[in-house]
Amino acid sequence: MGNIFGKQISEEEMKLLKDQINEVVNNNSVVVYSKTYCPYCTKAKKELEKLNIKAKVIELDLLDEGSDIQQALLALTNQRTVPNIFINKTHVGGCDDLVKKIASGEVKKLLGASM
Repeated sequence: MGNIFGKQISEEEMKLLKDQINEVVNNNSVVVYSKTYCPYCTKAKKELEKLNIKAKVIELDLLDEGSDIQQALLALTNQRTVPNIFINKTHVGGCDDLVKKIASGEVKKLLGASM
């Protein structure tokens, strides 16, 4: 595993974090891994709010293990930045990806009848 977020985490810790992420993603229709100070995160959350889409938001900068979770997200999604967005268990990407998928109608399709 890379060391871009600070300390190296063990394979066992990585597996636990990936399991934790998968559990959150599987139990919520929309999940946004975010940081409170990130303008792209703020924009993504506002875009979802405009559509009255309730998201489970995890603010990584407010969690002690936030950088470790971000490392696990990188391993799972190949995306090292936030926001890191999932809709109905599908990795959507970041803010620009979300905006494009809203415009194309893909977000509505991913959410199905729940919109």
